[in-house]
Amino acid sequence: MANQNQIRKSQSLGMNFSTADYRLKKMILFSLLERHHENICYRCDLPIRSVDDLSVEHKEPWLDVDASLFWDLDNIAFSHHKCNYAKTRTDTIARKTEYEARRNQGNGGTAWCRRHQRYLPVADFAKNASRWNGLQSECQECRAKNPSRQSKKLERTTGNDPATSALATLRSTN
Repeated sequence: MANQNQIRKSQSLGMNFSTADYRLKKMILFSLLERHHENICYRCDLPIRSVDDLSVEHKEPWLDVDASLFWDLDNIAFSHHKCNYAKTRTDTIARKTEYEARRNQGNGGTAWCRRHQRYLPVADFAKNASRWNGLQSECQECRAKNPSRQSKKLERTTGNDPATSALATLRSTN
């Protein structure tokens, strides 16, 4: 019964009922903010002029800190979407910089080999464009001693038959 009612409401409104309900609540909130002259951006101190520019944000991040900050009304502020987005981008860049500072980075010309557990010359590593430093996580010596999963999988599927092995190698390179 409730499902049919939701469908009728959505059809009547021309959009999903949950979306319409969210928009209505946001319009009510914006109207109240305007009436009480509280429609000032927390970030830039300029007036928020339209409901479309209104963004509700947390002054202090709550994620990975304390879930109670999510519900703390003193931690809630209003801002322009662009100001909130700019703050989010700045926070993301700061977190990325912090993460990069914790990486195993050696002096210039060295890279960390995870098997040796020490820094080795960059020349000892094969390239890997998908990694942050452009190098494999193991030096070439370690990779030679420990064949890749792909090589091991190839051995399991081909067995000891040289003809099958050669055919499988050709297929994996194409």
